[in-house]
Amino acid sequence: MKPFLLVSTRPEEEALVSEYQAYLQSTGLSEDRLELAEFDLVGLPPVELGDYQGVFVAGSPYGNITAGTATSKTQRWVAEELREFFRQVLAAEIPCLATGTAMSLLTELLGGKVADEHMELSEVTWVTQTREGMEDPLLAGVAEDFLAYVSHTEAARELPAGAVRLAWSPNCPVQMFRHGQHIYATQFSPELDGEAIQRKTEMYADAGDFRVGDLDMLVGTGRHRTGGQQSALILRNFVKQFS
Repeated sequence: MKPFLLVSTRPEEEALVSEYQAYLQSTGLSEDRLELAEFDLVGLPPVELGDYQGVFVAGSPYGNITAGTATSKTQRWVAEELREFFRQVLAAEIPCLATGTAMSLLTELLGGKVADEHMELSEVTWVTQTREGMEDPLLAGVAEDFLAYVSHTEAARELPAGAVRLAWSPNCPVQMFRHGQHIYATQFSPELDGEAIQRKTEMYADAGDFRVGDLDMLVGTGRHRTGGQQSALILRNFVKQFS
């Protein structure tokens, strides 16, 4: 059986390794069944998509991808590399699950619109499934309302034609969508344990410390304790659906 591929844009080695481990635990895949493609100085390495059952494109530290927003040269370069990769994925009709900034890029590439009206900055939020979500195989077994970690400055304002909204949150009307039968995207980070992050946040608040602004600590908690959270079922279901 062919492996799956994880595409990561994390520039720091520690964050890259941590993200890969979180995906291993959340998908239930072994290392020989989840290969990693990471950016280097010349971009994303060539990928033979036919060698994989499906592709995960992880969230990115590079936000603000819409025209007219202030972006660095690195942000623009990474965004264009990912756009080209998504073009190849769509042409090859390979199953794909994109998260975070990757969802914004995919939304625009498919003809949707992205804006900064629904930003959510480093927090845990309740995500609610739509009626279509409750009927989708990737959300099978997932609670109708579940906690997930979010951190984004932009989000889908208008879905691409033919896309189906699968989940939403109070501050972000599109938290997950499907396009066709094998292209999925989530605004939240399904590999992170939102429940563990929420418990850590409440622990600090109960102790009288409301400065829960240590993003690295929160994300580290979410990655270290990952695997049993509701959102991990989405990743496992993706593997099951497309194996």
